[in-house]
Amino acid sequence: MSEPGTTERTPTIGDLFREPRARTYFLGVGVSLFGDNVLTLAAGVWAKTLTGNDGAGGLVSFFLLLPTLCSPVFGVLADRVRKRSLMIAVNAVMVLIVPTLLFVRTSRDIWLIYLVMLASGVAVVTLAAAQSGLFVMMLPERLLGTANSTYTSMQEGMKVLAPAAGAALFVWLGGGLIGLLDGLTFLVACAVLWAIKVPEPAPQPRRAKLRAELTEGFRHLAKVTELRVVVGAAAVIMLTAGFVTTALFGVVSTGLGRAPAFLGVVSSMQGIGSVVGGLLAPRLIAKVGEARTVGFAAVLTAAGTAVLAVPSVAVVLPGNALRGVGLAWMLIGAITLMQRRTPGALMGRAASALYMLLFGPSVLALLTGAGLTNLTGHRTLVVVAAVLAAGAGAVVLIRRSGPVRTSTEEES
Repeated sequence: MSEPGTTERTPTIGDLFREPRARTYFLGVGVSLFGDNVLTLAAGVWAKTLTGNDGAGGLVSFFLLLPTLCSPVFGVLADRVRKRSLMIAVNAVMVLIVPTLLFVRTSRDIWLIYLVMLASGVAVVTLAAAQSGLFVMMLPERLLGTANSTYTSMQEGMKVLAPAAGAALFVWLGGGLIGLLDGLTFLVACAVLWAIKVPEPAPQPRRAKLRAELTEGFRHLAKVTELRVVVGAAAVIMLTAGFVTTALFGVVSTGLGRAPAFLGVVSSMQGIGSVVGGLLAPRLIAKVGEARTVGFAAVLTAAGTAVLAVPSVAVVLPGNALRGVGLAWMLIGAITLMQRRTPGALMGRAASALYMLLFGPSVLALLTGAGLTNLTGHRTLVVVAAVLAAGAGAVVLIRRSGPVRTSTEEES
């Protein structure tokens, strides 16, 4: 990729898909993401239907996110084996696990739904750590931002499509058959990864104690100045996103005076914004660089968050779409910068550390946000989240930009 401000043409999705391996890979990703999002939606509805308890449905997301807190373990694994082989193995295991949902019959079997979602969370974290390294090996550096943007756009696009599809399929097929369907999408992912040939060097032998390996990704992110600033800001943005997720219930019911089902409309606007943000991100990164992209992302997120306090549908819907653009820019900018500043042998641990630092705060915010909303009201929580996001953006944007240094130069 060219340095910020150069006149080199920004790579497009068309350029990315001219790479045969990228084209094949993203075909498999699209199928797999659709299956995963449909299953997650159906699992929540299923848990609620079996128990009649809203909390039971909410625990589906909790178990899906829980493995995030163990991300460094899976990062070490990704750096100790060949990444493509690991991704094939993970998808193959999930082919066997998700169809076990066929055995769920009554509320006493709900533990099996939670177990499958926990396994899905482990798969997500492991595949995320391995995928960053696979992109670096599979693609020229100039296409990394475009690849991350495409993945984010597909991921968010599926979140827009999956709720309606998941609800319809659950009514039509039931949860067990949706599990079987998702198993088939994991099988497609296995076949796609098997078809892709990537020149991958042999993993380096273990040279340090396990504790040192588990923390090496975090130490790398902290040691490289630009990464430290950007990842810190991104973590704050994700913390605010978790708070807003819980505050949205109050935004819809108290602020807008709408039925809870209207939350689906509000949430879909964030997904649409994220798709748009993903499509725009490569051009922005080429123009201003990854760090300032994250800074601008924080500003958009802060603005979109602040207007959620306004009791007007005409303001809240575009505001949440603006948040979606900001969150997409933040994820793409942070991930691309990490890929460009990290040696290949450390990629899995750095990616998993980044994943934990980004999504760990969301888990914390989800656990505490409901209580804070009850204590302070949704408007106060929304305003605090907006101020935090704005502060994170200010730190990145006012930071004096110097010559770009590689991680090797900073460590010497």
